[in-house]
Amino acid sequence: MASRGAVTWPTGRGGMSKRIRRFDWSSTPLGPIETWPQSLQTLVDLMLGTSVPAYIACGPELTSLFNDAFVDLIGPLGRRGLGRSFRRLFSEIWEQSRPLVEATLAGHPQFFVDEPLVLPGPLAHPERWFTYCWSPVKDESGAIFGFYCTAYETTDKILNERLLLESREAALKDSEERYRALFETMDQGFCIIEMKFDSRGTPVDYRFVEANPAFEVQTGLRDVAGRWMSDLAPKREPHSFEIFGGVARTGQPLRFNQAAGALGRWLEIYAFPAGGDNGVALLVTDITSRRNAEVAARRLNETLELRVQEAVAARLQAEESLRQSLKLEAIGQLTGGLAHDFNNLLTVIRSSADLLRRPTLSDEKRVQFIDAIADTADRAARLTAQLLAFARRQALKPEIFDVSERIETVRTMLQTVVGPRIELTVENGCGRCFAEADITQFETALVNLAANARDAMNGAGRLMISVVNAGVPEGGEAPLVSISIADTGEGIPPERLEHVFEPFFTTKEMGKGTGLGLSQVYGFAKQSGGDLRVASTVGQGTVFTLYLRRSAEPGFVEVAETVEPAEGTLHGRVLIVEDNEQVGAFAASLLEELGIASSLVIDGGQALALIKADPQAFSLVFTDIVMPGISGIELGREIRRVAPALPVVLTSGYSDVLSNGATVDFEVLNKPYSVPELTRVLTAALNSQPPASQASSG
Repeated sequence: MASRGAVTWPTGRGGMSKRIRRFDWSSTPLGPIETWPQSLQTLVDLMLGTSVPAYIACGPELTSLFNDAFVDLIGPLGRRGLGRSFRRLFSEIWEQSRPLVEATLAGHPQFFVDEPLVLPGPLAHPERWFTYCWSPVKDESGAIFGFYCTAYETTDKILNERLLLESREAALKDSEERYRALFETMDQGFCIIEMKFDSRGTPVDYRFVEANPAFEVQTGLRDVAGRWMSDLAPKREPHSFEIFGGVARTGQPLRFNQAAGALGRWLEIYAFPAGGDNGVALLVTDITSRRNAEVAARRLNETLELRVQEAVAARLQAEESLRQSLKLEAIGQLTGGLAHDFNNLLTVIRSSADLLRRPTLSDEKRVQFIDAIADTADRAARLTAQLLAFARRQALKPEIFDVSERIETVRTMLQTVVGPRIELTVENGCGRCFAEADITQFETALVNLAANARDAMNGAGRLMISVVNAGVPEGGEAPLVSISIADTGEGIPPERLEHVFEPFFTTKEMGKGTGLGLSQVYGFAKQSGGDLRVASTVGQGTVFTLYLRRSAEPGFVEVAETVEPAEGTLHGRVLIVEDNEQVGAFAASLLEELGIASSLVIDGGQALALIKADPQAFSLVFTDIVMPGISGIELGREIRRVAPALPVVLTSGYSDVLSNGATVDFEVLNKPYSVPELTRVLTAALNSQPPASQASSG
């Protein structure tokens, strides 16, 4: 048996509990016991917890499990049959059982009484009889995955019945003494009665001809021979008269169960014609224990599905708690990484600002510290952009482009990124493959993947980029283009492979990387409707495959020549709408440095009030997108309604509206913005149409 970790389930101390616990289930279609679903575990616990012979067949090959009572029932088969398929274990009765198996798996329970079965093995009788019940069982999804069986052997009863009948015939022919010996010593109660009918042929009473001692024990009736039932039990209902009278009148035997209320027992009665025209023989077997077990088994089968559902619900609740715990752990890791990187950046900014306050600082040092602040601000902006990319919250500008052509366009830049000691090859297996995505983010993703490969190869090796048509994936809706970046580096160990896309996860030395490069690529791929996958073998390299939605080749579109706005054409007054007081004041200072006047309000409501009061008072509205109350986008649309000639420029550090792919018909300036960017956007907006005063008069 393969070596495994300690298995503690099932917890019972019985012999079959230990065998199930120690059995090598990995060699069966059920797989290792640790991976069994909750529904199967609950079913096994119920089976092992009952004293009734019980058997389970489940899984694609109906693998066998059973309890100790079932082993006692089937003998040698049970000692060697654990883990075998039903068909293999009961091969000699498979053809007989096959229709029952198929019907049960189709959702129809099966119940049989005194059914003959021929089982293999050195048995006292080649044929045995059983009363058994098969019930379909379902998994967590509601699908039937096997059946649950309870069985009781009734061979002794059947053989006794046969022996009785055979002995009766033999006694009539050969020896009254032999019949009498059997009659007196048999365990089952037996009697012969003579029915009494009235003039209309209705059975009204019966007289006991003879009865054996077992009959008196099982019924509580004493010295019954020659006496009428109406004398022995005056209050007895005439129901039994009708039953036994029917047997005497029709000659058809009958088997039924009846409660012996006074004794608290259940009796199985077999009535058949005997002893003349009105004679009936009764064979009255005590089935109290068997009936109680059958009732318990039926109740167990009725409640089995509910109990499985309850157990599965409890398991799902535990799994949800675990997921929440893992989410909190991931948030903690993300927060720690953010704090680490931003504190490093803020240290540079704060230290540079403190040094700039020194009156004795030289001009050269002043420029050095100003450049340090600007460079650090750019790094902080890139860090934020990478986080938004990973979270799929960046504002993308999808365009249709030729993937291979775009890779060739940036090929020189990629070679610069990886360095001269890495051989860069590009293989186009797709021809002209078009995809729809943000081109800038696509190029950034290529750079990040190339830089990651360079570090994995320690600056020397081979980097292969290949483009192929991936077709429509299984379960997908649209064809994909795959871009594979394969390196000859050291590879990624399996225990790290599942973490490579997590933000701030890196195996590089401190200061050699933020751990956000692959996160950016992953977020870009997912937000673009694609995917990013990784395969790696330690010592042989790694392959990252970026999947993008394939698009049809676009038609020819004439692109108008871009005309840069002339400098020094800023004019009028700008209305700044910004709920952050410091950011608003800073924007006003920037505009003042550019030579343009401004007014500042903190929300859209105040802005609309000023514009409605005097639509010609402002040349442009410069508004944040994310604000309490009216958003910047809603404000811009309202301004277009009340003052259509008034230009609107939006700005935001992050907007869920833009990140979800919504298009807005306004110029958007992303935060943090520089003075040249602000100048360019405002100049373009102010010169795209005449000032408000001219528009209203024209």
